[in-house]
Amino acid sequence: MEKKSPFDIFFDIFVVVGTTIIIVLFFILVVKILGFETVVKAKIGGVPLESLKYRGAKLHWESGNPIPKERLEIFYTVMDSLSSDVNEKYSLENNPTDFFYLTAEEYYWGDLTYGHGFEADAFQRGTEVFLSPTLVDSTNNTVLFSLEQFRYGPWKRFDDNQAYNDGHFAMVLIHEYVHVVQFNHSDYLNSYATDVGWQGDNKPDEDEKFYSVLSSYSLENPSEDMSETFMYSYLCGNNLEALSEVRLQYIDDFWGVPREQYCQNFH
Repeated sequence: MEKKSPFDIFFDIFVVVGTTIIIVLFFILVVKILGFETVVKAKIGGVPLESLKYRGAKLHWESGNPIPKERLEIFYTVMDSLSSDVNEKYSLENNPTDFFYLTAEEYYWGDLTYGHGFEADAFQRGTEVFLSPTLVDSTNNTVLFSLEQFRYGPWKRFDDNQAYNDGHFAMVLIHEYVHVVQFNHSDYLNSYATDVGWQGDNKPDEDEKFYSVLSSYSLENPSEDMSETFMYSYLCGNNLEALSEVRLQYIDDFWGVPREQYCQNFH
């Protein structure tokens, strides 16, 4: 066998190292194009968390308790919509948001939430959104049954109808994200409230158009009105004809593309 010269050996090493660097750079480029970043481990509020970044969102979960794969796919789809289909000013890129998926113990009684989420399946705080196990892992009957027993007593029995489907999960993500937009753009919420007909946090006595909503929760306050209105538009199967004209106009203002382009058909 012919003995290689020092130059040939150096050249071979250079080719191997160069090829490796190109492969690594290509992988990083693909990851960034898709919007992903690798998992990062850290402690927040003393709770060991893992996290990944996707588009303008950062998803956190307790170490060893990842979000179910099926729900993660829904999460990615919703984040894509909030990034690409929303008016740029209100898009996820311009309103980065942290999402926390926590175990029942941490969500309902932990230091991260201060027990705030006990009566809610999800809630927003500043630019953070907290997701309960009853919302995310709706196939885990044990979680739901245990929580219902704690709330209402050992005689409470789990009802399969309590499980949240993909469509509901997606709408809740939209709902809570709109609260983040309100936090960042209070003027947008104020304009919505005034144009829809709110008198501060009070409802008008007689205004048929004002009461043209899709849920009673919309009438809690202006903030919930906007979040409920925008979230219902996200599912293609939701009929928006009952909404007032002003609310329909604000839906069009929030979403930067026609509804047939952004709405989804989750089950």
